[in-house]
Amino acid sequence: NWAAASKLLGVTKADLERLVEEGGSTNSYDVSGLPIDMPIVKAEFELRGAGREPQGAWRAEEVEVAIGNIALFPRIFGAGDESPAALIGQDLLIQRPMLLGARQRLLCFRRG
Repeated sequence: NWAAASKLLGVTKADLERLVEEGGSTNSYDVSGLPIDMPIVKAEFELRGAGREPQGAWRAEEVEVAIGNIALFPRIFGAGDESPAALIGQDLLIQRPMLLGARQRLLCFRRG
């Protein structure tokens, strides 16, 4: 959403026109049935360990990111559009072998 884009990428909804001009856009319908237009930007992300004894970090290759306030986020996280939220897609996750432990809320990557 735009709150996450502001924190992670340094862009805001005020940058929408420039972002669309530079990287294009994609459009879809969100879960509420409303059309949503999202600018596409290229970004690099780093995933870091969390918890009592975090171990390691991994910097992924650049991926395309679509930015928009999706109605599903507040339904999942119970917060409004002002709370940062993001969906991590397979384009990021397939870059390195991983193990997902959903019950344990754990995502493990092989050291590179």
